[in-house]
Amino acid sequence: MEKHINSVEEVDASKLTFADLRWKYSTGETYTEKRGGKKFEYYIPGVMTEIGDIRRDVWEQLMYDLIVRSGEEELYRQMYAWFKDGVMYYSSEAETKKIVLRSYSLRLFDDPEWCNYIAFNEKYRPWVLQNLKEKQAGKGDSL
Repeated sequence: MEKHINSVEEVDASKLTFADLRWKYSTGETYTEKRGGKKFEYYIPGVMTEIGDIRRDVWEQLMYDLIVRSGEEELYRQMYAWFKDGVMYYSSEAETKKIVLRSYSLRLFDDPEWCNYIAFNEKYRPWVLQNLKEKQAGKGDSL
């Protein structure tokens, strides 16, 4: 059975890596409680990761803290701007943040299979494409 993580205090955040928090798939739990003779149901979304099933709000906090601890705040801001201005201009700030954190956990900016890989890196990280071109030039391939 997978470990359920419901608070930041349940993990040693100082030892977490991006691989630990990589988004595998969405999870969630439905709870029912009775109050005053009435039945109430509510749903708490979660994220399955290498370290277990983490409540989504806790996962978001752990991911953002890891980004800050890793000194990648500028890259996070660039991803946020990319999604907000170009891809998700119609979404709320909260929804954009969720998508950016999920994409960040998947390290999309480093994945040549990502449909925006070239455009994003041309705008924000041209050295990544230059390094890729140099590697491929040595193999006889082109970008």
